[in-house]
Amino acid sequence: MGFVFRRLLVVVGLAACAVLVAPGGAAVAASPVHDAARLIAYQQLLDTSRNVEVPSGSNCNFYAGYWGTGAGCANGWRSEAWCADFAKYVWRMAGANVSGLNASTESFRTYGIRHGTWHPTLAGIRPGAVAVFDDDGDPTSTYHVGVIVEVGASGVQIISGNVGDRIAKHDINQGGFNGDFIGYVSPVAPAAPR
Repeated sequence: MGFVFRRLLVVVGLAACAVLVAPGGAAVAASPVHDAARLIAYQQLLDTSRNVEVPSGSNCNFYAGYWGTGAGCANGWRSEAWCADFAKYVWRMAGANVSGLNASTESFRTYGIRHGTWHPTLAGIRPGAVAVFDDDGDPTSTYHVGVIVEVGASGVQIISGNVGDRIAKHDINQGGFNGDFIGYVSPVAPAAPR
């Protein structure tokens, strides 16, 4: 592991141990799945072996290939719009229950409603949750999701797949998503075995 990456793990790890302050000043306790999702999103952002479409503009990406969805690509990856595949991958690697999630961005809102973790507001937002975007006022036709990685006085930052053919970190209302945020969904940990 390189020096920069180890340093990022230490910095992210230390930050994950703290109580977070959401917009509006409310304290939000961290959870292991949320913390892991935040760290994994950063790891994927930095992983040059999979953080970009190959070839550019093709939608051929590692994450659809991981799930085995979309059309085949020459490099063994799969081709489809992949922001939801990326967010689902992050949650799965973090230990969340991803049952019911698929390549559709709408599956995240549906998941949140089903598990009682859908929030149509910024209140209580915390890293590791997934932001959902809609541009036409019809929440059944959402078009983008991204993993929330920073919440603070300066705003909310997300890491998204399929932004300009790559994984990108940006403000929740930048990167073409100006004012389209409609809510967020928190991950649910798998049930403990009996």
